[in-house]
Amino acid sequence: MACEFSGIEILVPGNIEPGAQEELLRKNDFSEIDIVKVPHHGSKYQVMALFSSAEQFLISAGPNSCGHLNDKLVRELESIGIVQRTDNFGSIAIGWSGSQEKPVFSSRRLGKEWWKIIWH
Repeated sequence: MACEFSGIEILVPGNIEPGAQEELLRKNDFSEIDIVKVPHHGSKYQVMALFSSAEQFLISAGPNSCGHLNDKLVRELESIGIVQRTDNFGSIAIGWSGSQEKPVFSSRRLGKEWWKIIWH
């Protein structure tokens, strides 16, 4: 799913695997995407073209036995833009306040538990 808010385009593809990622790329133009929620908790099974235009990448991952998230993928994404990870930064949110240019923030960076953040 792709959406746009205040000029920021966000792609949230869910837990799709490479075959579905390739199908999305064949059927859609994602050249204006700014933020991508990385599929399947940052597993190594990704089609890198899905991330080519984005500047920020969100990865939801924590301790698991599946090998997520993949270090090589993280390094590749970091070479393109900013990677926000729930295992490092806690809850991640996308929000706008006034003329805020960076709509992605996290509870740990704000120094608050996610339920204590005042959402505007």
